Amino acid sequence: MEAIHFETWLSLFTTTVDNLYRGEKASLMKTRALSIATVIRIKLPNQS
Repeated sequence: MEAIHFETWLSLFTTTVDNLYRGEKASLMKTRALSIATVIRIKLPNQS
């Protein structure tokens, strides 16, 4: 996996959340998604 895969996933996730949800919970979902993508990206070999 490469950085582009995480960027694409995060973009699609954010767009979906924006289209379906509003408010504090939507913001929380997007923040958590960014955190998850960042942690996975850091833990994979050659992704620092």
